[in-house]
Amino acid sequence: VQMLRSVATVRVELGTLAQSTHLLKEVHFFIYMPSAQIAPDPGKYNHNTGKVNNVSLPDGVSPVAGPLSYTGFASTSGSFGEIYLAECKNQGVADANQLKMVLGLSKVSDPDVIRYYHAPITDNEGNSLDIRRNSHYTLTFSRVIGDGMATPQDAL
Repeated sequence: VQMLRSVATVRVELGTLAQSTHLLKEVHFFIYMPSAQIAPDPGKYNHNTGKVNNVSLPDGVSPVAGPLSYTGFASTSGSFGEIYLAECKNQGVADANQLKMVLGLSKVSDPDVIRYYHAPITDNEGNSLDIRRNSHYTLTFSRVIGDGMATPQDAL
């Protein structure tokens, strides 16, 4: 029996240009799912590939405001972090229930001061990205625009 984790691995990284000026210090999620369904719904599991083709959410569980925070990445360059999320249906960029991510970055020249930036979770075409169990995602942020905000909540 092939086992499927109920979470996804998400690697967050800064691209070369962003990494030349900023360090990744924190990642915060808002409007996320607080729990996962242990086994995927049978109709959402592809037996040929061994993967789920759609999100299976527990009955009665709604997204919570958050934040779910990851801090203190061990990378000496601050360029990446790997985190874990329960499955989440990303409703769309205009939806109030959209999964939201905020990055805490510091400038290379001033590593002790952290500023916060809203970072949309989208695919290469700009479409909202669902987070599916037992999958690995790499979210690369190629550039940093502006001075950021004082708190993660301000960056939303």
